[in-house]
This record gives sequence, structure tokens and C-alpha cells, in this order.
Amino acid sequence: MGRINPAFWLRIALSAPRIRQEEWGMLDGLSKWLIAIRARFLIMTLLSCAIGGLLAFKVDKFHFLNWLLCTNFFIFAHATGNILNDLIDYLLGIDSGDYLRLHDEPHPLAHNLMNLKEHIFLTLATGVLALVSGIYLIHQYGHLSLLLFLLAVFFLLFYTYPLKHIGLGEMVIFVVWGPLMVGGSYFFSSGEWSWRVVLASTPYALAVTAVLLGDHLDKYKQDRAKGIRTLPVILGEKKTRILTITTLLFQYLTLFYLVATRFFSPVMFLVLFTFPSFLKAVKILEAPMPQKKPNDLGDFAVDTWPRWFRAVTFWHTIRFGTAFLAALIIDVILSRYILIL
Repeated sequence: MGRINPAFWLRIALSAPRIRQEEWGMLDGLSKWLIAIRARFLIMTLLSCAIGGLLAFKVDKFHFLNWLLCTNFFIFAHATGNILNDLIDYLLGIDSGDYLRLHDEPHPLAHNLMNLKEHIFLTLATGVLALVSGIYLIHQYGHLSLLLFLLAVFFLLFYTYPLKHIGLGEMVIFVVWGPLMVGGSYFFSSGEWSWRVVLASTPYALAVTAVLLGDHLDKYKQDRAKGIRTLPVILGEKKTRILTITTLLFQYLTLFYLVATRFFSPVMFLVLFTFPSFLKAVKILEAPMPQKKPNDLGDFAVDTWPRWFRAVTFWHTIRFGTAFLAALIIDVILSRYILIL
């Protein structure tokens, strides 16, 4: 057991540190778990749950404990999905050789950091942490909560195979990080389902979907060679770059619609401060992936090469999501405490 190092936990939560096998043995258990679950991507789930909770608070129907349990469920489900993804792709022989997944961050199995038994135990233990919250919420809310739970489990188990292999991965991500997480966290916070909230989840759901499009664009040639029919493999690299730009653009167009229909107040236009990051992402997506490491990696890919499209889409999504959340907080304050005066 390595020495407990909270500063390293924060580093893992914000980046993907390269870890050699001899260094792995010196890490504490929490550090190993955070690396295995790819903790830096969990911020996307936290933002979805925060958006749903704020929308419930806006209509004065927010139940903090149930929101917390819902957030716990989705975060640990996401973490389980990440570990399970590595496990399945390793067993299928995908995460091997020079596959891109092995170059940008530690892979517990392929890099011989864990044995198969340890990895399966970690997957199950993380899944149980999600399951406990899920069972409680089903008991509290009944049939609709059971349906949401079963949908989450279905996508968790079958995203990596076969859904990702038949071009449905991007659709799954949109549904999960939008209607399921935002709509679900609103439902568990307020006790009621709202299709308007599902619609309001669209801008952020599109942002997360763009990250997966970027991820699959980075692996386009390798996935095509391995017979993994992700959306870029089906559509082609150029068309997928155009689709990714369109996806990012529709974040802003759907936001305009939500303001125009008065679901949100005009204060949500504060999100437009992220437009420069959108333009930078568009500039990167207009050209094919560089064949070699560029001299100027910009401020989005300094520590992520050979990741390129995923790096810029994730960089933009965190900025868009954070700005969306901040503007929503102001929108809620205006709605609850100021405009009613």
C-alpha cells in the first residue's frame, strides 16, 4: 500500500498522468482506483446532474438528498462503465499493440498494472456503489425510476459491445448525458418527469456527444482496421469532422431556441463567452488529424498528444458546460429571488 497523497488525487482528477509499472506499486488504493476509472472525465457527469438539480431548484421542488443519491448513482455508473470498457476491449483484443487508447493514459490491464482478477473485482465493487443508490431511488419513486435504472444498466453493459461497434455509440452518449442524466436528476430531485427539461438538456448533451465523436475520429484508422464500425468508420473521416462541427454549433442554436421560448432567461446568453473556444475547435476540426506531433499543441492538447480531436472537443465541452452551469445558477437566482420581488 502506497503513501496517501491527496495532491496526486487532484492531479488524477484533472489530467491523465503517465504511470510506469514500478510507480504503480507505490500508489495508494484511491489513486489506483481514480486512474482506473479515468476520473477526469467524471466532471461531465457531475455537470449533467448539477444542471438537472438546478432546474428542479428553479421550480422550488428540489430534494437535496435524493439529488445527491442520484448523482452518486450516475457518477459511479459512469466510473463502472469506464472500467468495464477497458475490460471488454482488452478481452476482445482491441486494447493491444499500438492502439491509441494505450498511448494517452494508463490502461490497468494492457499496461500490466492489474491482473484480470483485480480488475474484475474493481469493476464489480464500483458497480455496487452505484447499485446501492439506484435501489434506494427505485424504492422511493417506483416504476419510472426502475425504467431509468434499467436504461442506465443496459447502456452500461452494452455500450462497448455491441452498440459502439454498430455506430450507435454517439446516440447512446447523447441519450445518457442528456435525457437520462439531466432528465433523471431533475426527476429524482423534484419527483416529476419533464419533457421540457429533457429538451433543455440538449445543448450540454450535444457537447458531450462531440467529445465521443472526437475520440472516435482520433481512432478512425485503427478502428477501421480492427473492424470496429464507429460512426466515423461508417460515415468517413471528413463527414464526421463536419458532423462534429455541426454538433458543436447546435449547442448554441438550441440554447437560442430555449431562450426564445422563455424556458431560460436571456442571462443564459452568458454562455456565448465560450464562442472563442468553439471557433478554435472548428479550426482544428476543419483539417485532418496531423500525421505527427505539431510544434504548437495549443492550450488544449499540451498533455494529451497523440489525442487531437478528443482533446479539443473535451477542452471546449468543459468550458461550455461550466459556463452553462454558471449562467443557469444566475438564471435560477433571478427566477427564484429577484424577478418575483
